[in-house]
Amino acid sequence: MNFGTKLDEQGSFELLDRYLEAGGRFIDTANNYALWWGGDGTESENVLGRWAHRRKNGWLAYCCLQQRHTYLRPVAGARFDPQLAVDEELLDCCASHAADFLLLGYSSTLGGGYSGRPDRPIPPQYRGPANEARLSTLSEVAREVGAMPLRLVYAWMLHSAPLALPLVSAGSLRQLDENLGALESILNAGQMKRLDEAGDPPKD
Repeated sequence: MNFGTKLDEQGSFELLDRYLEAGGRFIDTANNYALWWGGDGTESENVLGRWAHRRKNGWLAYCCLQQRHTYLRPVAGARFDPQLAVDEELLDCCASHAADFLLLGYSSTLGGGYSGRPDRPIPPQYRGPANEARLSTLSEVAREVGAMPLRLVYAWMLHSAPLALPLVSAGSLRQLDENLGALESILNAGQMKRLDEAGDPPKD
């Protein structure tokens, strides 16, 4: 992911060749990593393009779209520079092209904001009456299915249309098991409807 910045082109090619030889077929091409090392955001894509051209790897193609995505909705005017959050237009696009690529969601945990811990508050970009209603509904459904709220966020993403695959991380076996539990959390149509519609403006 540091192709062309922290890792030079020759080193990038060697790493990519080894990954391909080992059977790898998925490469994260997000350009924001370059910004961490003084780049302008074009370095990784340029290196990957030259590598694919020289190696004639015809399999290289975009198959996923990666954006900030979680259960709570960003409030109007929220910014996450340099990141971008999923919006309704993008979700519609993903639904229309579900056979072509997969939506990957990152920062879905909101930095631990769903834990209820006072030292891990909900980020200001997600604070407002509508999201208070969504948090309340999330807690209600979590109690119904016997899951922690964060596990339910992951389950909601996996049950949604379009499906969104959460990018998760875990620093302990307990956290890993909790994350994996989302695969076992089944939400029925009524629960999904309540979760989806929570915080929506009143209908006429």
